[in-house]
Amino acid sequence: MQNRGLSHPTSRRIIVASLIAVLSSSAGCTTDEAAPPVGERVGTALIEVWRSGDRVAAEDLLDAAVVWEDRSSGTTAQGFPEVVEYLLGLHTWAESLFVDMVSIQATDHAATVEWVMEGVTRPRDDPNRQAHFRIDGVTVLQIESGRIVGAVDYSNPIGLILARGGRVTLPDGTELQRTLIDDDAGG
Repeated sequence: MQNRGLSHPTSRRIIVASLIAVLSSSAGCTTDEAAPPVGERVGTALIEVWRSGDRVAAEDLLDAAVVWEDRSSGTTAQGFPEVVEYLLGLHTWAESLFVDMVSIQATDHAATVEWVMEGVTRPRDDPNRQAHFRIDGVTVLQIESGRIVGAVDYSNPIGLILARGGRVTLPDGTELQRTLIDDDAGG
């Protein structure tokens, strides 16, 4: 029996075929992770719009026929101009705004974004003072072709209601109080 080694044509073909198979099987692999769903990108961009108040970024996120419901206030914004104003309106009454995404669950056609919004506002009945507010909420997004076509906000607005000068009375008669920022403490 003769030792043909690597110089034999059959051995070279096997090695070349093996190399081609290994290289072609790994050529399309860039990472172990799949690309994030479209809804994750859109949900993250929404949080950035709320943080920045960027009108162009808001417009880029929305379909022309978008409908946005706010279940806590019972309002609905329909169409591009109304929804842009709804999204950016918080910058007209909030100062030192902080928006954080707590979690996101997403697919290519939907996203559920849990968020916290905190800031400072001026009470309507005492505009020379400042009051801190916090709103915890969830926004459910419907997405088509990478744009928001429908959304529903669910939030707990009690902190904002109090900060803006509203009153909240619990069933037992207890009235919740707002917390004004002490001007001497740097507020």
